[in-house]
Amino acid sequence: MLFAFLAIIGAKAQTVVYDWNFSDEIWQPYASDGTPTGYFSDGTVVDFLTFHNPTSATNFAVNASSKNVDGVDYSVRFQFSGAGYSGAANTDVTPSVNMPTQRYLSFDVDGPVTVDVVAITGSSSSPRAIFLTDGTDLIGTFSCPGDNTAYKNTVSYTGDAATLYLYGNQACNIYEIIVSSNDTGIPSINAQKPVQSVEYFNLLGEKVMNDNLKQTVLIKKTTYTDGTTSTEKVITKTY
Repeated sequence: MLFAFLAIIGAKAQTVVYDWNFSDEIWQPYASDGTPTGYFSDGTVVDFLTFHNPTSATNFAVNASSKNVDGVDYSVRFQFSGAGYSGAANTDVTPSVNMPTQRYLSFDVDGPVTVDVVAITGSSSSPRAIFLTDGTDLIGTFSCPGDNTAYKNTVSYTGDAATLYLYGNQACNIYEIIVSSNDTGIPSINAQKPVQSVEYFNLLGEKVMNDNLKQTVLIKKTTYTDGTTSTEKVITKTY
């Protein structure tokens, strides 16, 4: 009974609200070649993630790129293909505007969340940064060092319901965005869908059959009756 394991006294579980892993099957039709695709034109929404390119600047792209970050293998990346605001430079440690004007992503939250971004600079040697804002204030920065290595960075948002924005000071590439919450008031995006089955896996991809394994991190895979699936990283932490 995994539920007994996840309800350990003194532990607190994080719930994944969104998990946009660009190596997942939903993105594969748009990663068959390395050219930008009109699929990501201004206002396009995929799985609750909105793509913005209001100035018709260089278009976004999703293409093949293999990386391993914290034991997770990635095969596809999302490319901003440029900065999120005019006059940006890779030396900007804060954006000149907190409401991006070109090449940015947005998503809605109902309250405090933790945002993990797995990303890499779009340059082979130049360090760059990705900013998270609420359109008014800078929430945090995801660093992309200039060593051709992808890193996972975490930023915490502590405000109320809002639309959050992601954009770079120059071209950066993202492998995965995970939005998690400890607030049970934030509903799952698939909460209204009928569930067909639920499975749990460890980080090696092995299916967990019971709670005898002392795992602290599990991957929950939910299959819905409409054929779609979602994955959540279930994390227990002792406080």
